[in-house]
Amino acid sequence: LFYTSRGGAGGTFVSASTPGARSSYLESGLTLLSGTDVISTDELLEARELFEAPAARLAAQRRTEQHIADMQAAVEREARAQGRRARFERNTEFHTLVLSAAGNKLVEVMTVPIFGVIRARFLRDDVPRRFWSEVDDDHLAILRHIAAQDGEAAAEAMRAHLTRLRATYQAEPEE
Repeated sequence: LFYTSRGGAGGTFVSASTPGARSSYLESGLTLLSGTDVISTDELLEARELFEAPAARLAAQRRTEQHIADMQAAVEREARAQGRRARFERNTEFHTLVLSAAGNKLVEVMTVPIFGVIRARFLRDDVPRRFWSEVDDDHLAILRHIAAQDGEAAAEAMRAHLTRLRATYQAEPEE
């Protein structure tokens, strides 16, 4: 938030604010809070649903051909990705592109930090094998609705997708 500089023109100054920096601060705060009883897993996942389903609706209304091309490329990269970390990064890329296509930077700044908290705390190595295949199918459906500019269908597809993810994030790890 601040920086200090030495010299004749030195002093303590307010740092320039960027959406990425604010998003990083929010992710740090959410990470700390999610490790306590202050924010539950249900609340974290519910917040994601509250932001992302309407964002998919907006993306269908506001998307450009470049957004569609970027989302299609992300889905293709995700399908080729191997391993938990790579798959989650590609999954996050798709969701971030949907948020970007929605055209509301505040929604993006408020939602992207949730992805980092989920990656660090809730996605396990023991998810069922079909999980990533279902994620790929869901992303293709969301993309189709956004490309067709069908906001209601895009929002419903996103809601159904996040409901499916919720079940995996909340499942107890297998012994």
